[in-house]
Formats: sequence, structure tokens, C-alpha cells
Amino acid sequence: MMMAKEATTCMIVFALLLLCVSVPIVVSVEPEVDFHYLVASWPPSFCNNTENKARKVCFLPNLGFRYEEFSIHGMWPQKGGDSVGNCSNKGSDYVNGKMTPLQPTLDKLWPDFKASTERLFWVFWKSEWDKHGRCSGLEQKKYFQVAVDRFQEQDLEKILRLSGIRPNSKVTVKLSKIAAAFTSKGVIPVIHCNDNKITKAKQLFEVYLCVEADGSKIVPCGTSVSSKNCGGSPRIDPDILYPVYDPKFKSV
Repeated sequence: MMMAKEATTCMIVFALLLLCVSVPIVVSVEPEVDFHYLVASWPPSFCNNTENKARKVCFLPNLGFRYEEFSIHGMWPQKGGDSVGNCSNKGSDYVNGKMTPLQPTLDKLWPDFKASTERLFWVFWKSEWDKHGRCSGLEQKKYFQVAVDRFQEQDLEKILRLSGIRPNSKVTVKLSKIAAAFTSKGVIPVIHCNDNKITKAKQLFEVYLCVEADGSKIVPCGTSVSSKNCGGSPRIDPDILYPVYDPKFKSV
């Protein structure tokens, strides 16, 4: 009788063990990043700003690139209110061969204005991957594909043009008008300015779009458009240049 009870007890314990094995344990995993800044640059402002004054020529590619269109600077992961960067301290695992299917698109949308030839654009892409992409939680090819896909979803020049904002190196536009143009299309970015090396005026340099952590969609960067290095204050609405292409910054 005792042996029967022991056998029954063992069977119950065995059944419970099987139940524990068969039921999946759900573990909450904190995402590697909160979101990404997809940074779009305005080439004329890159080429004429004070930080670039040592360069006599700003390289502008001839691969179907329009000089007055936004280009991709990078996609930078953010975590806890800070940029997750300097991933290159982990070494580099960039594989240029993975970029072959994307290269024609990257040549056009993600050029390097510091390069001397289109053939060296990959150095810029590698730098962006090493510094930012490796911390993004995305595989290399997906990181670049996500950046391209989300960038192409927003025609930034068209958004500004529909609000009557066109490139002009002599006439400024209020920062609030630029912000309103984006807000009217449901886009709430961060506007980054730099300095025009000739007039010293603040100018539209970059637009930071916010992308969901998994790269699936663009999300608002806040409840309203914010700015970086554009001057002004909550009570002062600064005047911003949205410069045209200067022919002296010709391709080399």
C-alpha cells in the first residue's frame, strides 16, 4: 500500500514538472533604444556654414542628385534622453557587401559631401554604422533600409513648399512658420540650425525626424516642434535662412 502511495506521489510530481516545462515563461525585455533620430540635412547649409569654411569646395555628387533636396545624415538611436553613440568602441563589423542592393539608393539619398568621389561614400556609411547603427538594435542592412524607407515617406521640401517656404539666400522666414509647415502635415520634428558663413545668419541645417524603436514608423518628437541652435526664446521668434545652392560649391 505504501509503495502505491509513493508511486502516486511521484506521478503527481512528474506531471507538475512537465507542466512547468511546457508553460512558456514570459520575460519582459527592455528595448535597446527608446527611438531613433532620423537626421535629414539641407546640403546648401552644410556647404556654406562656418564650420566648413576651411573647405574651398563642397563635394556634390552627380548621381541624379538635386542640389536643393534634403539628404540623409544618419539615424541615431536614443535612450533615456541621450544619444546612444560611440558604438565604434566595440570595433567594426561593417560588411560593405551587404550594401550592394541598396547602393544606388544610398548614393542618391545618403551622399558624403566631404568625399572626393562617389566611390568613397561607403566610408561615411561605415562611420555612421560604427558610431550609431551598431547600437540601434537593428541588423546592418535593415538599419540602412529603415532609414531610407522612413526618409522617403516624408517629402520635406514639398512640405515646406506647400506652406510657401522656398529656398532663398536673401529672404528669411520665421522659425514658427517652418514649424507650422511641418505640424500641418502631422510631422513634429526637431529643427537644427547652423550659421551662414557669409551673413552669419542662422539657417535651416537639419530636420530631426523621430522613428519608432523598431524602425516601423515615424512618430512625433514631442507635443510641439522644438529647435536646436536656432536662437530665439519662448518670447522671441527668430528669422531663419533657407538658402539656395551656391554654384561655387561645385562637384570636383
